[in-house]
Amino acid sequence: MVKRGKVPSLLSASYGKPALIRAKNKRKCKRCDCSINSDEELFELPKNTSGYSNKQSICLPCFKIILDQTQSELNKIKENWETSIQKEND
Repeated sequence: MVKRGKVPSLLSASYGKPALIRAKNKRKCKRCDCSINSDEELFELPKNTSGYSNKQSICLPCFKIILDQTQSELNKIKENWETSIQKEND
């Protein structure tokens, strides 16, 4: 698997709700360029640009990396929020 740039996050405003689907034909993962054969599971990640939706195919291992990145960002947000609340209560 080849890494391609910064790991995206599902918190980004340009991404919609991902959908787990089964491929009807052979595809390539948008992130690592691996082949996704027909009848394999993958995630379709909508990316809204210029007023239209473009669904990107993401293999399961890459989607796990994206989920981990999103969770990491959520943890940082929660930590900052908890610190802010704690300062208000002091």
